[in-house]
Amino acid sequence: MTWQPHAVAGVLVCVGGVALVGCHGSPEEPARGDAGLDAGRPRDRDAGPREAGLPDAPGRDAGVRDAAVLDAAVLDGAADSGVADSGTAACGEPLQVGAVAVPGLPVSLAPNGGGFVYVAQSLRGLISIDARDPTAMVALGEIAYDQPSGIATDGDRLVITSHDGAFGYHVNVLGLSDPSSPSPLYVIDDGGLSRSEMLSGTELIDVRYSEVAIWTLGPASATFVGAVAVPAGAGVEGARDRDRVAVVGGGGTTWVIDVSSPFAPTVVAMAETGARAYGVAILGDRIYVAGSTLVVLALEGGALRVVDSVSYGDWISAVAIWRDTLVVLGSSGLILADPAAPSIHRAEIGAGGSTLAVGGDLAYIGVGGYGGPGFVYAVDLCP
Repeated sequence: MTWQPHAVAGVLVCVGGVALVGCHGSPEEPARGDAGLDAGRPRDRDAGPREAGLPDAPGRDAGVRDAAVLDAAVLDGAADSGVADSGTAACGEPLQVGAVAVPGLPVSLAPNGGGFVYVAQSLRGLISIDARDPTAMVALGEIAYDQPSGIATDGDRLVITSHDGAFGYHVNVLGLSDPSSPSPLYVIDDGGLSRSEMLSGTELIDVRYSEVAIWTLGPASATFVGAVAVPAGAGVEGARDRDRVAVVGGGGTTWVIDVSSPFAPTVVAMAETGARAYGVAILGDRIYVAGSTLVVLALEGGALRVVDSVSYGDWISAVAIWRDTLVVLGSSGLILADPAAPSIHRAEIGAGGSTLAVGGDLAYIGVGGYGGPGFVYAVDLCP
């Protein structure tokens, strides 16, 4: 008997062997294709949504510190880091407040800040979720897209990538005049392999397989602004902080790109991390790369170098920034950590998953298997 996930508001479930609150059944290994098999594992965008693999076994070398071990040197370093107080001291422990079922695997998530969450889903395309009451989320309509990957939203625009069935991916632009029912507007047929999207107002940063392109979204079409090349395979995930974009890929390389001049984006630094990346976050001069460990890189004097590597169990599938706190999702659960000393946990909740997005004080976690149902959970980060 395999573990059976539930989609009941206020009830946490067992997914992929991770107890969220209440479990039933014996912890037998699920058969391949069961919902529990891939639940909580990083999705492999390099292989495509339908060919997801499992991460390599994490290395445990002398440079990797276990996040459960807090030594005096780490504590002293955090005290002297100068990172501003995030204001989370007044928050309670993170609390899962809701869940909603979706078909298949949520590949990526995009909350719009107004109580709706949009899901790029491996089997159906785009799914809209009404999360205005996160304790009673409701899955709304669907729009069919083939093998969606990246998704982003800002203001009255939503973008989602889809496969064209032949040579690459398109970027689909939708309107959100009614956020409960996204309306397709037009398609950016750029001929590239678009994987990850970042949207700020009308400026779209499109992370492709071999370049990062910038577009301006108009009412009926998009205008190409500029692009910068990265090696083939580098562009898998991206994150932005003001005028800097961090891009990672399956080959173990991290790139920092200056987008202050969108007509001429420029690579300012790169570094090898030596491991496949599943997610990235950037905060000031620090870049956090999710993989078998959390690799921390510092941009100093025009050079990018690895300054730390912290283990959070077997793997890390996603990382994000909330206020000035790291939100890390992996095999050991959802963890809030100090960005100056990531081995120091501010809080944690036992809820594994494969994809993560933060909107306001809520974290949305996608969990699911390719052969069964998926779920989107809402976690209040500051109850």
